[in-house]
Parts: sequence; structure tokens; C-alpha cells
Amino acid sequence: MKKICIVFLFIYECVGITQVIPLKPKNVPNEAKWFMESWYLSDKYLGGSNIWYKDGKIMVNRIKIDAKHMKEISYFENGKIRVIGQNILLENKYRKGNKRFEWRAYGKWKTYNKEGVLISEACYTQVYDASEGEWQSEYCGEEIKYNDKGTVKERIKHKYECKYGCEELEYKDSSK
Repeated sequence: MKKICIVFLFIYECVGITQVIPLKPKNVPNEAKWFMESWYLSDKYLGGSNIWYKDGKIMVNRIKIDAKHMKEISYFENGKIRVIGQNILLENKYRKGNKRFEWRAYGKWKTYNKEGVLISEACYTQVYDASEGEWQSEYCGEEIKYNDKGTVKERIKHKYECKYGCEELEYKDSSK
């Protein structure tokens, strides 16, 4: 009896992904890395971090307040604040009982339009999902939406109590 052998030949073509890295603006630190069309610099996982637009204007500034709290500010390309709020460091389970720490939104967050007008204020609290072993950021208290003139357009009452409060952390903006 004759055996028939079939050989499949797979040819893989190596495709190099090239990325043009722009010149780093003078105000962006030398340690910053080009990543996803922006400059990124992190002060390790538990520290603050900054992201800059290609031209060197600040996009996101995360300012470590203390070991468990961080202020987060994101900006439009025109330099005006887009969103300002804070994060808290919480421990979550990860893959079969291992633990990891994650920064999660809490307290008051404000959103602005490109002209710098406040368009919403909302508060977040952390709700623990024991089945998943994870903290989840959820709206709490009252959310306020404003029109373009800055007057109240809508108030939304959320079901969760703001167990971390709804205050804004004091911080020193080191990005500018």
C-alpha cells in the first residue's frame, strides 16, 4: 500500500511596521516616549504621568497627591481644560486570586467644552462587585448638565451614595 504525504507549506511575510517619530518639542522631557501619536511619560505605575500632543502642548496631566490619590486633568489642543477629576488607588483581584492595584475615578469630575465653559459636573464612587473581585466606577449623588451659557440644563439623581464624598482634591499643577 502506498502512503500519500501531503505537505502544507506556509510562507510568512514579515511586514515591518514603521513609525515616523517627530522631533520632540523642547518642553517635553527627554525621557518621554512616542506612543500612539503622542508623547508619554510615566513616573512609574504608582506615580503621576503626562501625555503631550505631537506639538508639545499638554494633553493629560496626572498629578500624584499622595499614595492613594491622583488628580487627572485632560486638555483640548487649544490648551483649555477638557476634563478635571481625581482617581483613587484600589486593590482588585486579577486572574485566579492574584491582586493588582488600579487607579479608579472617584469624587467630583468636571467636563468643559472647547471654549472653556463648564458643561457637566458628576461624582463617582466605587462599587465593589464581589463576584468579579473588581471595583467599578459608578455615578453617585447628583449629576448636573449645563447649557452653553453656563446655566443648569438638567439634574440627574443617581442611585449610589458618594461614599468617598464629592469634593475636589487640592493640587499644584506642574504641567505648565
